[in-house]
Amino acid sequence: MLTKYSPKLLVLLLGLLIGGGIIAAKAPAVPRAYDYVSVVSTGNELRISSGADKFDIVATKPTGKNRDYNLTPFLGKLTELEMQGYELVNSNGFTSAGTAEFPRVYALLRRPK
Repeated sequence: MLTKYSPKLLVLLLGLLIGGGIIAAKAPAVPRAYDYVSVVSTGNELRISSGADKFDIVATKPTGKNRDYNLTPFLGKLTELEMQGYELVNSNGFTSAGTAEFPRVYALLRRPK
């Protein structure tokens, strides 16, 4: 008895599946909101911006022969922020305008609100 209606049932199920897939593909995506944090290492300090109104400067004391290239405080801050749920979006290195004193490193992180 089931075999008599099997082809029609199969066509109906496939039609529903294809129709549902098309409707799901055409549905507008829900925009996501994020909290952003930027961290800039400037040699002896970290400059941290979060949200639209918070800015902190954290003094660091890198030591050793190559202290200008010691990014341990910067990497430690990134690790701390990742533990809080942030993900790294962009990272870049640059030098000060007109000088090549020591490298500066920038990172942008985000997490869903």
